[in-house]
Amino acid sequence: MCIQEPRVGRRGTISVLGISGGVSTPSRTTAMVNALVKAVAFRVPADTGLIEITEAAPSLFAGLSRGALGGSGEAIIQRVEKADLLVVGTPVYRASYTGALKHLFDLVDCRALTGKTVLLAATGGSPGIQIEARSRWAGQVFGVQPKPWGIGATSRSFFRPSQCYKL
Repeated sequence: MCIQEPRVGRRGTISVLGISGGVSTPSRTTAMVNALVKAVAFRVPADTGLIEITEAAPSLFAGLSRGALGGSGEAIIQRVEKADLLVVGTPVYRASYTGALKHLFDLVDCRALTGKTVLLAATGGSPGIQIEARSRWAGQVFGVQPKPWGIGATSRSFFRPSQCYKL
């Protein structure tokens, strides 16, 4: 995987966008993506944001192609394309990523991802399955072969008071 330093914006900040492919609420994947985005912002000046597939789905599934999306769906796609750094997380289900997350990246112009820094994260399954899923996912979605490391969490990684997940 070609990892480059994220571009620094006009005000000395980078744009960091978290994308959670979790399809349930509350979501362990969203909790992990949020924690990773905050960790980046703690270390470098950053404008941060989060796209949760569960909230974005109505806008994204309004069309099977980008041209069929409404204004809110197009705005989501543009946020992904314009971010300097993406923190993308998915629950691992049957050694793969969610179909909802795949649909999002099917709508993104692949040229907009060229040279972009992407941190892949996975929840669920075993660490070995997470590594395999991240590798398959990175190859299919981003056209790259990632390093055999990344961020992963199993159900034991979370503290769950009243279903509010915290790392």
